[in-house]
This record gives sequence, C-alpha cells and structure tokens, in this order.
Amino acid sequence: MKPVLMCATVLVAAVSLAGCGGTAAPAVATATTTPAASTSAASTAPTTNAPPAADGIDGTGIAAKMVMALVKAGSGRYDMVSSGAAGGQQVTMTAKSEFVVVNGAMDSKATMSVAGGSMEVVSVGGVMYMKGLIKSKDGKPWVKIDPNGTDEFSKRMAPQLKSAADLRSQVEVYEGSKATLIGTDAGVRHYRLTGVSSAPAQPFDIYLDASDLPVKVTTKSDSMEMTITYSGFGDAVTVTAPPAAQVGPPPAM
Repeated sequence: MKPVLMCATVLVAAVSLAGCGGTAAPAVATATTTPAASTSAASTAPTTNAPPAADGIDGTGIAAKMVMALVKAGSGRYDMVSSGAAGGQQVTMTAKSEFVVVNGAMDSKATMSVAGGSMEVVSVGGVMYMKGLIKSKDGKPWVKIDPNGTDEFSKRMAPQLKSAADLRSQVEVYEGSKATLIGTDAGVRHYRLTGVSSAPAQPFDIYLDASDLPVKVTTKSDSMEMTITYSGFGDAVTVTAPPAAQVGPPPAM
C-alpha cells in the first residue's frame, strides 16, 4: 500500500505543481473544452549565457501570470518525470497527463508508470480515481479517493487533493517568495523561485513563453526531483469520472 500512496502523492504533487495547485472545486462529473485557438509552448527548456538578473522579483506575480495563462488556454498536456528514494531504493516515476480548466479548476487524467507497474489516474472536481496496482475494498477496478472521505487513505490524501484543483487560489502559496530571472532564450524566460511557503528551502524553476504559458517546471529537494514539460495548449481535452459501477472505496491500509 505504501508504494501506491507514494505514487498517488507524487502525481497529485505534479498536478499541483503543473498548475500551481489550489483548493478543490465542487465535484463535476465531466469536463470538456474545445478552445477556438491553440497556443503551443516550446518543447525544450532553454539555456542562456546571459548574466542572471538581480534577485527580488515578486514570485507571486510570476505564479499569477502562469495561472492566468493556463486558465486562458483552457487545456493542455504535460509529461512528468520524478525520481527519489523509497524503501532504500531509487525509484523513477513517469506520467503522461492531459488537463482541462473549467471555471478556474483543473481536472486531469494520466497514465503513470513506476517500478514496472502502471496506473491510470483521473481527477475530477477534486476527487481522485485510481486504477491499477490496487483494487477497491469491494474488488472493483477503480478506487475513489475523496478529500472528504472518512477512510484512512482519503484522509491522508485530503490535504494534497485540496491543493491541486483550483488554480487561482493557490497563487497565495507564493506570497513572500522571491524570483530571479536566470535568463531568456528564444522568448522563453527562466525564473527561479525561492521562499515558497509550502517548501521554503526548495527552489522552483519555471520557464514561461511569450504568452506566460509554462514550457517546463522543475523542482528538487534532498530526496526528490521532478520535471514537468508542457505541450498541446488549447487542444480539445475531455476528462470524465469512471462509471460508478466500476468504482469502489479504497482498501484498508
């Protein structure tokens, strides 16, 4: 159970990092968007030989620009790679995800691979559904993890789930943080944020294109590294909760 909880926690952290996270929105069964125009971000992270700018840029403002651009784009895709120590071993997790933003809230679906296993994860209205690696308490293929649930699994995941859906509200996490403009290449700006309230000692590197859409976001701590790269902004994306008949409660921990 611990590896599954770890995978779920990492993926929720990725969702939160991908969109600057937030408070869970009211439950929605399905979210679909087909934006009129598509905006593409660069596919690779830039480097530059330009000297770094001085510290002191408002980190909240950088995060707010990114959030507003994501809300305007309405949808997109991202790939996540995370590596860290688990049970005395180095574990690498990868995920491919699509997301849609409706009324400032992010719903997403992802396929995740770790240690030779795979898992599907759907997040709708702040509720997470997982398939693979574990089955529900009653043997159904999809496990429902509700931030308002009373089971131990849901209670452990509740704080992360409640910080991963509503994009706009999470900007306050960056209050008091500072950003350094590391450099600019081909119109992509590389900022390094420090002093983020949720992880004061952990830097966050954000690459934004000319439209303030993220190209790449990275973070690194003593025990974990995570990189998220973006594509497909404005593409048609549909995120739907699995059929109720296939969903059950988490197993006992």
